[in-house]
Amino acid sequence: MNYHFIQNLNLNIRVNTETTRMAQAKIPFKVMEELIKNTNSVANNVTMFYKDDSNRETLNHEQLKLMLPAIQEALLTLISNIENDFWVGKYIQVLYPGNPNNKDSGLVRYTHPYQHNGMNIEVVLNYKPNVLGGPFYPERPGAIINHWKEQVF
Repeated sequence: MNYHFIQNLNLNIRVNTETTRMAQAKIPFKVMEELIKNTNSVANNVTMFYKDDSNRETLNHEQLKLMLPAIQEALLTLISNIENDFWVGKYIQVLYPGNPNNKDSGLVRYTHPYQHNGMNIEVVLNYKPNVLGGPFYPERPGAIINHWKEQVF
């Protein structure tokens, strides 16, 4: 398995099930560290974006616990394939085209199907395409994420 250096992960996570429609997932720092670690990665900058005025629901603690395996698989699939141009062309949807010379611009989406106990789950990862970079080193011994931020939009 390859080791990944995530330079910038600017991410909004939503989950679709039979009972939740595009519910946003608020991921706590320690949980995000585990998710990143389980993708065989370290991250320099991670920003989780949340809508404060959304008409959509936010997963509660129990719902989030149940959805973590699906979110983990979606994130692992994305990070493992993000450098594969064929995969990106097939599975990544451009929401807002950015400047091709500035990967900090633009917004893209990966939608990951997941099944558990007969339930169909869809994990939607909206992110800026400036994900990978490096190498860099943890700023604290054993750190998985150097800089963490949660931002409401």
